[in-house]
Amino acid sequence: MRFRTAFILIALAWYSTAIVQGKRCVFLTLDTCRADRLSCYGSQTSKTPALDELAVNGLLFENALVTAPLTLPSHCSIFTGNLLSHHQVRDNAWYRLKSTAPTLAELLQKAGIQTGAVIAAFPLERRFGLARGFDFYDDIFAREGKKGEPWYGHRPARFERSGYEVTEVALQWLRENALAGKPFFLWVHYFDPHTPYEPPSPFKERFPDQPYDGEVEAMDDAIGRLLAGLKELGLIENTLFVAVGDHGESLGEHGNNGHGWDLYQPALRVPMMARLDGVIVPGRKIPDPVQPTDLYPTVLEYFGVEPESTIDGKSLWKTLAEQAPVPAKPVYSETIYMERERKTPGEGIFCIVAGHWKLISDRKGRPMEFYNLEQDPGETKNLVTDKPSWEQAHGYAMHLLLLNYIKEAEGEPGHAVEELDPETMEAMKTLGYIK
Repeated sequence: MRFRTAFILIALAWYSTAIVQGKRCVFLTLDTCRADRLSCYGSQTSKTPALDELAVNGLLFENALVTAPLTLPSHCSIFTGNLLSHHQVRDNAWYRLKSTAPTLAELLQKAGIQTGAVIAAFPLERRFGLARGFDFYDDIFAREGKKGEPWYGHRPARFERSGYEVTEVALQWLRENALAGKPFFLWVHYFDPHTPYEPPSPFKERFPDQPYDGEVEAMDDAIGRLLAGLKELGLIENTLFVAVGDHGESLGEHGNNGHGWDLYQPALRVPMMARLDGVIVPGRKIPDPVQPTDLYPTVLEYFGVEPESTIDGKSLWKTLAEQAPVPAKPVYSETIYMERERKTPGEGIFCIVAGHWKLISDRKGRPMEFYNLEQDPGETKNLVTDKPSWEQAHGYAMHLLLLNYIKEAEGEPGHAVEELDPETMEAMKTLGYIK
């Protein structure tokens, strides 16, 4: 009996190792990156050949909508597979990811996969909870550039760093950890398009009046260096590449600039794409609404690792590998940023997107705005009082779903700290989150 038990345990261990043996994933998060500023999404201004290469050789999701237009809450959704109503990180800095929410890295690490992360900015510093499960978590932002390094001459900062430095640190980790044939998961975070918009040369000269686009091109150039380094290391084949934005950026639409204030498409719609040569059929585009929460179970399924708890995300692996339809579901987003900024409780807003219909409500669930995104992608025609449109879109059913989500979102206590320490306060002011 003991021999049989030992044999079963050994067999299970071997099977688990065999599933993940040699599999690897490079996971890029593109902070503050609007989908429509990438040329693979139709941009007529900025050119993004590196991300275009991933899209052309893989699958592109045309309508990926984030759970929140803020860095930390959105990344917590990406790496726990959950909406804000479940992981309860509602804002930057004031919140910490609770240890009861297992992260993607924790599950992969437990399965014997090497895990590394290179972080570009303070909102994702290890103190906020996303470092759990990473063997390597580089969040050092103030390195002095040396002559010959790609970021030499770029403004050193205490709370963020350029994509060029991020790329070099990531490549160094790959040289040291990824060439032995062992499975690995590497998360690389790029922060360049975030305020303040200060693109390096030659991008600042290309976009003297549109520095945001210059930052997007600089980020793409840094990603191009990462892909070139991976090719030199022989790590392009048999590697799953994922690139996804954490939120977008308003650039004057609806009278807003920045992010966190509203739930319009410029702040919610982000790039999301995946490439795995020989598995994912290249050149496909998926129009159905999806959320970055879906990447958590997708990456787990790729590695053959099971989730340990119920999650909101739905695996897209069969969509990637077998061209199966996207699992149909509504997507939810929320923000309470203005409550803190204006110090007026109750100003949180919530939205649901089902197909091409979008409903925005206040914190009490009262419908505020209703849009047909197919006919009105700029969200200029509010149909909230248009009864025929409301009925055609099953607006009442969407309203009930959104009410249930809001009730659930308010059902657990938040995990906010009372006050920020001086360094955190300085960082939030430097990055434009506090005035």
